[in-house]
Formats: sequence, C-alpha cells, structure tokens
Amino acid sequence: MCKQLLVLAVAALTLDTTTTADDSNQSSVDARNFATKMLKIYQTKEVKKLLDHSTDGPATPRMLQRLAPGSGRYNSLFGDSSWRWKAVKNWNGKLAAVKYHRTAMVQFTKGAGTTELGFVTLVLETGKWKFQSIDHMTERSVLSPMSANFKLPEKHRFAQSLHKAAMPLIKAHQEQNTAAVLKSSSADGPAVLQYLKKEDEGKPKSELLFSKKNMQGVADWDGKFRAIYMSEMARVEFARNDSEVFVVTLQRDSRGWKFEDIHSPDVKDFEALND
Repeated sequence: MCKQLLVLAVAALTLDTTTTADDSNQSSVDARNFATKMLKIYQTKEVKKLLDHSTDGPATPRMLQRLAPGSGRYNSLFGDSSWRWKAVKNWNGKLAAVKYHRTAMVQFTKGAGTTELGFVTLVLETGKWKFQSIDHMTERSVLSPMSANFKLPEKHRFAQSLHKAAMPLIKAHQEQNTAAVLKSSSADGPAVLQYLKKEDEGKPKSELLFSKKNMQGVADWDGKFRAIYMSEMARVEFARNDSEVFVVTLQRDSRGWKFEDIHSPDVKDFEALND
C-alpha cells in the first residue's frame, strides 16, 4: 500500500517547444539522477533541502516547524522506527527500474466564448492510451496550482498517439456505442463507473456514460483537437523485499522533477506501471 506524507502542490507551467526532457531515455536519466540526489539528502536528514526540492517547496517557516525534530511528521520520515528511514538508511547506493504513471487530457472543444472546455482524459497503460472520462472544466482549473497537469507543445512525442486514441472515443460517444467505449477504457473502467453513487448502481451503463453533461460538445465536435495537458509521475526503485518495492516518487513540471515522497507499492502494482 502506498504511504504518502507530503501533499502534492505543483505549479503547472507551459513546456518550451524546444525541450528534449520528454524523450523517454533522457527522462529516465533525469529521474534517476534526481532520485539519487533526494536519497542522499534524505540520508543526511536535511529537512529544508528536502522540502526545497519537493512538490510542496520551497520550505517555509511553518513547514519547517511542522517537521521539527520530535514531531510526528519528522518521526514518520526520520524516526528510528520509520519504515521510510529504515529503507533509505540501508540504501546500497544503486537504483533499479524507473516506472511511470502518465495521464493526459485532450481538449476537443473550442475555447472562444465558452466557460468550460471539453476534454477526453486518457491514461497510459502497457504502452497504450486508455479512456478514463469525458471532462468539462475551465483552462484555469486544468492548470491550477493544485494540478499536476502541464501543457504539452504541439510537437510533443505523445501528441500523435493521443490524437489517434481520442478520435475513435469521441466518435463512439457520438454514436453512443457503449461496447466501443468500454473496450477502449482503462483496466479500472471509465471513471464514471468506478465510483457509483448508490442511487446510480441500477442504471444502465449507457445512461451513465452518455449523460447530458458528458455529451456536451461531443455532438457538434468539428474533428479538431486543441491543447493537450499531461500529468507525469515517476517511481524510481531503490530497494525491495518479497512483497514491496521501495521507491522515490517524483512529479514533473516544466522545470524538471520534484520530490513527492518515499512510497512502498506492492510488487504487482509497481510492475504494472509503464517503463
């Protein structure tokens, strides 16, 4: 089970179109180098440095006070009985696999004259983009300070594959083709079906998938895609046992990687992530 301490708060910025940080090999190198740096800081118990490089950073006096030696939060990170501290303290200096969780939002409605934009939200699973939901929100909401999404340049390496995945999904919604949507969905299924309210449990899947709210903008789609936003998380393995993998969890914004926390996902869950 993942054990998270630090609260995610990423300032989302637009990527420079000339960046090469999204190249998969370079991205892994950067993630591994940054993870190494964070583990070394962690081993020295330098709270301020850890916070300055984290998704919560830079460190503020209040944050440092809440993580003062002897506090509950400090002990969960660095206490002698802390599973995090034991894992980091015994780190052998080597790193293993880097696994990613990537989610993208593809805008398919025009921005002019509308208060909410339409998005197809997709998640990358085993190298393929899978459907999660049709969403409607303002651009400000997508790129809010609490969001992990950053805007991708037009020539981003994922753009073509995202367009290719999103197009048949919009058409399936236009045709209200339940089977096609479910077939292209993530392993957990469409988001609207994952957490059903009690009063919705008996409703047909088609009624939930193609609700009036979800269908806004789909019917009169002009066949074009607009902005694409992505959320990217990396988990860098530094130790494991028979049941758990100990990882440095990183979140990337346009300026590079940020430290989120030390986690211990189940081996099966970790191996299911993308390389």
